[in-house]
Amino acid sequence: MRPDPDMSDTTDTLEWKACPDCYAEGRVPYILRVADHFYMKKAPRYKGGYRVSAYCKEHEKQRAAAQRAKQKAERAELKAEEEATGITPPALATLRAKWRAEWNGRSREQRRMAHRNTIQANPETHRANVRRYIAAHRDSERARKAAWYAANREAVLERMRHRRSRLRLTSKPS
Repeated sequence: MRPDPDMSDTTDTLEWKACPDCYAEGRVPYILRVADHFYMKKAPRYKGGYRVSAYCKEHEKQRAAAQRAKQKAERAELKAEEEATGITPPALATLRAKWRAEWNGRSREQRRMAHRNTIQANPETHRANVRRYIAAHRDSERARKAAWYAANREAVLERMRHRRSRLRLTSKPS
């Protein structure tokens, strides 16, 4: 007879454990060996510094994938709502603030590597984004440069005259 899988508080190491999803599916055996079928997650407050995952590896992966898909669908729904109304929903604003805080919490090197990895993983998307950015900002960039030049025209011309005179003085006569 196998030991009771839920006797974690009486033993230092748990050898067998039941997966609730395996049990619900009617799998035999649903009591599985911990070392082979469950994740050991670091948890300093637990005995031994680790805790055993609630579900077997297979069901943990399925649940994580389902959670990611659900979150992706919710984000897409929020973005569609934002595009339709022109107003950012509070839930989306909260998410963006959280992402911004996580991003700003990274070091400069980590941000650079994340950006580089994204570009390498999606080169076509990156090129399209760059083209779209250039097209959207081309006119404003030209206007900004023209305004700066108009405001600083005399200083720019003076620098150019100074450089030319320095070049004449340092160049060798032929």
